[in-house]
Amino acid sequence: MGAIPGQQTYQRDPVSVLHDRGARELLARVYAVKRGTWVMTRLADPTDRHRRWAEANGWDLDGPDNAATLSGRHVDARTRWGRAFMRSLYYQHRWYGPEPGRGARGVRAERRAVPTGAALQVEWGRRLPGSKTGQVLPAGRAVRVRVAYGGKTARRVVERKAYADRIYTDDGDAGGRYSVAAGRDWVLAVSEIGAVVAVLASAVIVLTGAVALTRAVWRVAQDLRDNRAATLANTRAIDNLAGRMDGRLGTVEERLSALERGRPAHGRGR
Repeated sequence: MGAIPGQQTYQRDPVSVLHDRGARELLARVYAVKRGTWVMTRLADPTDRHRRWAEANGWDLDGPDNAATLSGRHVDARTRWGRAFMRSLYYQHRWYGPEPGRGARGVRAERRAVPTGAALQVEWGRRLPGSKTGQVLPAGRAVRVRVAYGGKTARRVVERKAYADRIYTDDGDAGGRYSVAAGRDWVLAVSEIGAVVAVLASAVIVLTGAVALTRAVWRVAQDLRDNRAATLANTRAIDNLAGRMDGRLGTVEERLSALERGRPAHGRGR
């Protein structure tokens, strides 16, 4: 199996955490029906309070789905708000979903020791207006969710996809839709320094490989080491010269000249 880039543990999307309750309620409905059956709902638009909080952190909830992947391809959740809802669905399903093939058992209260192997599918529809009277239904976007079919059916569907549209290749390497953690906007917002390092490191790894990054770091270290060595050599030469001075200008000039010619001095004061 090949190596997977960026396979570390990262902080969850803070916006997605806001959706956890709604995601769990929707998943409970999904688990209660036959596998492969779509369950419909609508994702309500963010409130003004949500927007102000997100803007203070540099996130545009009404902006486009900015999920970062190796190929740039991904399921389009239409907005940053929609992407956060998808992340919450995937997270809750992955770590709190039921065992595949054992029927509906609801959403777990305790985190699973091993993530579920059942794939979750999410599809997005059109914008829906809110109720004109009574505010029964908020404005939002149609979305449907299901637990995908498994076994040979699922394998055939995956095998028909190009590698750019897969999360993993047949060999277990990262496919085009594998998430690039360093490109996530909440990772970049941790600090300005962290953002620069993450973006540069990610660009080097993706475009030219880890070898290029290693060589770049090695060259900087080599230059620093050479400069340090040169500085130490000059310092030792000065200290040596100062220690042998006898206070007479003629002797100092003689020894400086000898040092420049690359041979030891044989003047007075020895």
